[in-house]
Amino acid sequence: MTQKLQLAIAVAAAGLFVPLSAATVADNQHGKFATADQFIMETARGNMAEIQLGQLAEQHAASDEVKKYARRMVDDHTKANEELRDIANKKNVTWPGDLSGKQKAEYDRLSKLSGANFDRAYINYTALDHKGAVAMFEKQADQGTDDDVKEYAQRLLLVLREHLQIAHQISGYKGDVERTSERQARRRGGMEHIAERK
Repeated sequence: MTQKLQLAIAVAAAGLFVPLSAATVADNQHGKFATADQFIMETARGNMAEIQLGQLAEQHAASDEVKKYARRMVDDHTKANEELRDIANKKNVTWPGDLSGKQKAEYDRLSKLSGANFDRAYINYTALDHKGAVAMFEKQADQGTDDDVKEYAQRLLLVLREHLQIAHQISGYKGDVERTSERQARRRGGMEHIAERK
């Protein structure tokens, strides 16, 4: 069984609303060490996705907290992409023209949601995506061979970790996972299993 399939099964078993495309990003794209050029291209697209999704969240979210977070995503990732574009120009790396197919599909999926359903889906997506991005940036910061890209990764790591922390705070992260597991265990009559884990 592949790691991607195992992750999808684990997510479904926990009752979490996490899109498979985000899981794929975290598992495949961010998890692998990228060359400087690959890192620039992937990060540029990631920043563009966070900007567009943040703008969408400002229109669709129900919670003021989620809207505030979305505005922060737009501001921080816009600034991050401006800095990255300077590096790309310096190194003659072609700038991506648009989001990836998976990112477009995720945008389309979220655009059909509103209110609390949108809030939950958006925060879960950004949390998982940022978790994968942190892993990719850590590898670039530690193992990168291009000084400019390595320094960029080191600086932006702090911002990405803060974004991830805020997303976890908004979603209630561990609390949500535990409560969802308990609800499902009750439906199956398996509260003994939950009690044993505590």
